[in-house]
Amino acid sequence: MKKILLSSLLLLCLSLSFLMPQAESEALQINFDQKMLNLWTKSAWWDIMIATDYLPEAFSLHPDVCDINGGFDISVKPIELYPNNMLESDEFALFAAILADPSYDATARGGVSHQMVYDAWTQNFNQIRLDLGCCVGGPENVFTMFPDIDYLIAALITLGDQDSLAFPMILLDLVVNNDTVAQLVHDPNVRMIDLDNYKLMREYLAWCGDADGDGCSNFSEYSHFKAQGGRAAYLNAAMNFAQRPPGCTGKDRLCDGTGGLHAEYFNTRFMTDLAMTRIDQQVTFNWGRSAPSSRVNANDFTVCWTGWVIPDYTENYTFYTRTDDGVRLWVDNELLVDQWKAQSSTTYTAVKDLALVAGKKYPIRMDYYEQGGDAVAWLGWSSPRQTNGKAKAIYEINTKPGIGLGDRASAWIQNPNNGHMYKLTEPLSWFDGRTRADSLGVYMVTVNDERENQWIRHTFGVLDKSIYIGANDIDEEGRWVWQENGTQFWSGVADGSAVNGRYSNWNSNEPNDYNDHEDCGMMYGSSGKWNDLSGTALNPVLLEKNAGVVIVEGPFPANATIRAGKKFQFQVDVLQSWGTISYQWTHNGVDIPGATSDVLNFDPVVEEDAGLYACRLTDGTGAHAETGTAALSVTPGGVMPLLHSASLLLLVALLMSIVGAGALYRRNAAL
Repeated sequence: MKKILLSSLLLLCLSLSFLMPQAESEALQINFDQKMLNLWTKSAWWDIMIATDYLPEAFSLHPDVCDINGGFDISVKPIELYPNNMLESDEFALFAAILADPSYDATARGGVSHQMVYDAWTQNFNQIRLDLGCCVGGPENVFTMFPDIDYLIAALITLGDQDSLAFPMILLDLVVNNDTVAQLVHDPNVRMIDLDNYKLMREYLAWCGDADGDGCSNFSEYSHFKAQGGRAAYLNAAMNFAQRPPGCTGKDRLCDGTGGLHAEYFNTRFMTDLAMTRIDQQVTFNWGRSAPSSRVNANDFTVCWTGWVIPDYTENYTFYTRTDDGVRLWVDNELLVDQWKAQSSTTYTAVKDLALVAGKKYPIRMDYYEQGGDAVAWLGWSSPRQTNGKAKAIYEINTKPGIGLGDRASAWIQNPNNGHMYKLTEPLSWFDGRTRADSLGVYMVTVNDERENQWIRHTFGVLDKSIYIGANDIDEEGRWVWQENGTQFWSGVADGSAVNGRYSNWNSNEPNDYNDHEDCGMMYGSSGKWNDLSGTALNPVLLEKNAGVVIVEGPFPANATIRAGKKFQFQVDVLQSWGTISYQWTHNGVDIPGATSDVLNFDPVVEEDAGLYACRLTDGTGAHAETGTAALSVTPGGVMPLLHSASLLLLVALLMSIVGAGALYRRNAAL
């Protein structure tokens, strides 16, 4: 009998072993404190870089004081590197502790594992050595001049938050693109970092990440436990799901990939020829003379960042941009910065007129262009409590990505001020533009006020072209009307007058009906001023339509199995709309009375709630959208959900073996 029971227990162990993750990588011991000391004390080149005003006099890589990954200001010389109040050596110590422990695995709770960190570190360390000129038969001077520089840069890249990436990017830009430093290093095999070749672990290892999956950021745990018991206390808390700092409810805002701004990178200065889109954690870039990506030009490129900013406190905020070259910034659809020109790295400050409300989403958009030379783009804010009055980058935990605007020469783009959609055609005559508008069931643009005129100029004027608009006096000389509806807005020529106070923006001495043959309206993209032309020349035509577009994601979660008696909710997330949104949830295709918000609550869930759910939406322009369906399954109260099929088979096998053992034992006993 003992042998049979032992066999059954062995089967149980084997069964459970199939369900347990297996460590696949070795323990890796790295003393980052020593690596930082080697880099700082065994290289004379830091003093030279400080003496030549590239780095500030207080710059240090000593592990006891180094804190350089809180942002940067390249508009001053020497470059200013900001702290984030978390020593680099302590940030490195967290993933060093994970690398040293092959058994560490917090993935079941949403945290990180040794295997994940090991794979990222191995990839990043090997890649940075290649980028620093290793292993290609060259002089490899960087490694001689800066001992263990590969460890520091690989560690900062592995942390992966945008501020941690700033110093490596600045340093490599100096080595590659600064003539003085490049001559000192004298290694043609050193190249700029392409982040597409690296694995970033910011959602787990950065200050705003969460290594153990307890919902408390590493910085939150650091701020409390480091003061209580030093680095050891911090590491124990950061790797222990059961240990949280006071005040953390497990719902800290984290850099988990849900924040950031939607970035559109264009390979022209006119926001055309879309090269790539991505989510940028924050806008804190110093590309130097290099390109943002291998897919983007190093010069003559543009970027549009869109999304929402979400403040933590209700108070007045000041916004900052620092760019080389041009920039425009909108917050809550208000143009705060308008400096669309070639310039060296320059900081602009703008105060939002009204206090922002804590937790509310405000639309934000930043347009940027790089003409040539160095490329810098930085977006920040300050307020008494959000940043303690200091200008700091807007972190991804306070942003949410939008969906972008699209190619300015071809996409339908929504005006946030009226909800209408606008689109440029290819170059056409004014008359062919009218025909195109009629064929599409839209109209040549009607400009009703200064705000609309400026939005058109800022959105489509970047093409630096003349644009046909719907203004014309074709039917009656001097009676200027809109093609959309024939409404008259101007009477006469340049010395004429507005009709019923309606808006116009004629250029000086226009309209003038030159040679008695100019009956078609045009806008100069660069200034927004209007002129009258014959309409036969080919120019892009700006089209307009009243109905906007509703873009929605969800419902979330897509599918769920809930026990009866529990609370539950579905939710949708609107990415684009205008005005007041109406919601209507459906259950198995039938409208649910009173279910008219973005959240559908079940309190509690009952068995009759099982089925398919969807949501219809209508915005202030009359645009409609409907989500796909999400399935809700309901188990009776007290009934456990079904086990995974593999687990069930193993348990069945175990039970059969135990039952068989018992039967055999009884039979032997009877004999």
